[in-house]
Amino acid sequence: MAKILALDVGKKRIGLAMSDDLKIIASPYKTIERKAALKELENIIEKEDVESLVLGLPYLESGDLGSQAKDIGEFAKELSKKIDIKIEFVNELLTSKEAEHRYHNMNKKAYEKGKIDEMAATIILEDYLTGRKSE
Repeated sequence: MAKILALDVGKKRIGLAMSDDLKIIASPYKTIERKAALKELENIIEKEDVESLVLGLPYLESGDLGSQAKDIGEFAKELSKKIDIKIEFVNELLTSKEAEHRYHNMNKKAYEKGKIDEMAATIILEDYLTGRKSE
């Protein structure tokens, strides 16, 4: 059974989260450097039998797309040239703040940006999986 991979795309790093085979549970996977992301994502998709990608798209509270949305859209275009799987987008409004909150509630004292990125990707994937259930 294939999995779903979620990406929290930033300028320097990309946080990744992976679903289980049943597409019920979202778990932090890893953080990768943006500059080497395309090749590494190709490898992960093949190794983990990923059937689709979910990318967080930054909306503003007004409902308009945020300033990073164009960059993420261009990244998705480049990625779609390398891989042949479905790419979907979900609103990632406030996921980084929620990720920081969850990370600190886990009694993690040291601030690890990569771990925050992974947690943000996990929240993106949780939102996506919850939306699938309600459809």
